Amino acid sequence: MNLIGKNFTLVEKINLLERWILFHSYLYYEKNESVVSDYMYDNNAHILYKAMVKYPKAFKASRYYKFFKDYDGNTGMHLVDKIKKSKKLVDMLEFDYKIICDN
Repeated sequence: MNLIGKNFTLVEKINLLERWILFHSYLYYEKNESVVSDYMYDNNAHILYKAMVKYPKAFKASRYYKFFKDYDGNTGMHLVDKIKKSKKLVDMLEFDYKIICDN
C-alpha cells in the first residue's frame, strides 16, 4: 500500500494499514481465501510495524490500536481471535468480504 505523498495524516495512514491487515487476516484465516500475494501482505505488515515503532503516539491514537498493540508484523493469525470478539468489526469485515469476494 503506497501512502507516500498522499494527503492523509499519519494516524489516517496507520488506520488504513491496520484496516487492510485486519481484512486480509480475517479473509485468510477465517474464510480460507486470499486476494493478495503473501509478498504484498508481508510488505504492508512491515510498513505498519515500522510506523508503530517510529510513531508510537500516532499508533496509540489509531482506530484499531487495541487489536495491534502486541502486533509484531509477522503474522495476522492472532488478530482473528481479537476480531471475533468485536461484533461490530466482524460485521464490517463481512460487509467488505461480500463486496470484494462474493460475485
